[in-house]
Amino acid sequence: MVHAPTVDLRWSGGEGEFPHHARLRSIPKMSPTLYYICFIPPKTGGELVNVQSVIALNQMGVRAVGLVNPEARIDPQALEAGFIHEHLAPGRQFRADDVIVIPEYYREAFQHFATQPCQRVIHTQGPFLTFRGFDSIEALNAHGFLAGISCSRFGQRLMEEMGATLPWHVVTPFVHPLFHQTHALKRMQVAWMPNKRPGEAPVIQALFRQRYPEFREVEWVPIVGMSRKECARVMAESTVFASLSHLEGLGLPPLEAMAAGCLVCGFTGHGGSDYATPENGLWVKEGDHAGFADAVARSLNWADSFGREAILQKAAGQATAARYSRSRFEEELQTAWRIILGDRWPTYQQEGVALPRVALRT
Repeated sequence: MVHAPTVDLRWSGGEGEFPHHARLRSIPKMSPTLYYICFIPPKTGGELVNVQSVIALNQMGVRAVGLVNPEARIDPQALEAGFIHEHLAPGRQFRADDVIVIPEYYREAFQHFATQPCQRVIHTQGPFLTFRGFDSIEALNAHGFLAGISCSRFGQRLMEEMGATLPWHVVTPFVHPLFHQTHALKRMQVAWMPNKRPGEAPVIQALFRQRYPEFREVEWVPIVGMSRKECARVMAESTVFASLSHLEGLGLPPLEAMAAGCLVCGFTGHGGSDYATPENGLWVKEGDHAGFADAVARSLNWADSFGREAILQKAAGQATAARYSRSRFEEELQTAWRIILGDRWPTYQQEGVALPRVALRT
């Protein structure tokens, strides 16, 4: 039996986390269904994407259900948004045409659902977590997955280079509209997430203060334990976002900071290579902590002088963030499942709901 964490759901996004759509039908238990394992509450971006996927698929007219732990209570806002869910009970049996989507690190779920007739898809939102779920790529390949879903081109490429032989599909998460607050009043402060690199963060900050005493009074605002709404507010108020992205599948925070009008600098965390360019950020090589401090100071100087460099980088960053839209996420999600399910795709349609069509990308 798989046990998700025994906690209540406290939807952390604040107002507007998901759009309200028409009332959705319940899922008949004997209908083939797509099931996503959803951790309650979602504490990481990857876990939130699973919830967003269930909501988006149902809004498309596809039968999709979030599997949550038996003790979880679902917040009314999530229910209104269309989060259809099922508390996973002991002894629950799944059909041969049901599909279970499992996070790449969830070893216990892989073992549990391998004993059932249902089909399985691995959702790789952080390829660096793969070996928490499997001892080797050979074991992953032998598990009998129907397909793999990756959050980025980088993640897909890394999995393939390691020898994963599954058919892969990329579904990129979106930057939430909460972060598009480009008219907020900026302060001369640096937003950052020191918990991503707790050993390196104080080193970078100490180097910065030693090398640039003129900026010693600039506040570094840690984004730690905040709701998405609070995070969006801090980014909207900050001039610079110092990216400590680390071993990411994609890395949404730099994109969210770009959307909020920050000048972004720092590490790509590998997954950020999908979007990082010399035009949209001052990106630093791994291990170059002094260079990181220099990039923060350079960004602050640009912002302080209202120079051409700041204007151009901000514009490039906002254009980059705009490409990570909800519509792109929904299109890639539907395209992935249409290809994965093939001719069976219409059988996962909710009764009386016409599925939208999107052009399949080659």
